[in-house]
Amino acid sequence: MKIIMILLKDIVTFLNNNEGALMVIITLIYVIATIRICRANIKAADAAREQLVESKRQFEETRRLEIMPYFELDIVDDSSLRWESDVSLLISEGNAKEKTVIGKKLVINNIGLGNAKDFTYVWKNLNGSYRRHDLQFSSISAGGKREITIDFYAEHQEDGSEYEAQVSFLFCYSDLLENKYQQELVMIFQIGKPEKVTLKTYKAGAPVLLKEAKNA
Repeated sequence: MKIIMILLKDIVTFLNNNEGALMVIITLIYVIATIRICRANIKAADAAREQLVESKRQFEETRRLEIMPYFELDIVDDSSLRWESDVSLLISEGNAKEKTVIGKKLVINNIGLGNAKDFTYVWKNLNGSYRRHDLQFSSISAGGKREITIDFYAEHQEDGSEYEAQVSFLFCYSDLLENKYQQELVMIFQIGKPEKVTLKTYKAGAPVLLKEAKNA
């Protein structure tokens, strides 16, 4: 018991003699703790802000996908009795003496969940890319279908040798929120002697988002 009393007396004496230093130490500990708490609060606020931004992005992306037009593109033989096609397209733009016209029908089915508007296309042939404005429509509703009869003009080599020509449609359109898309249809023609022109293959790509609407 006497030892304990001596220790307590020594502690009290030490505290009385070093009161200023102890206040400095206590203040420093308090400042360090406050800084750590502030940093933790800032990190938590930043994490909450990032989570909010990501949640908003996911919401907007989900909403965009819910109204995104998506086209199923097929090319079939044109067996109609029309004298004139809806569109005439050159596979190449040279000065060959012989040309063959091959008629096809392009069937466009909107299998997406939203309407497409401002529907146009770029024709890409062996010479370059050309924006066209010759369609009789500019919109396709969800579940809707459009058909275009097309005359493709193919040029023949002077020696009659065969060659392949890769051309494509690049369809451009917007959804109801003003998001802009493009979707490509690539075709390969086998061109031989006059009247020997066949569509060898074609393939449609998926829609590509070109420009996302602001404040969608």
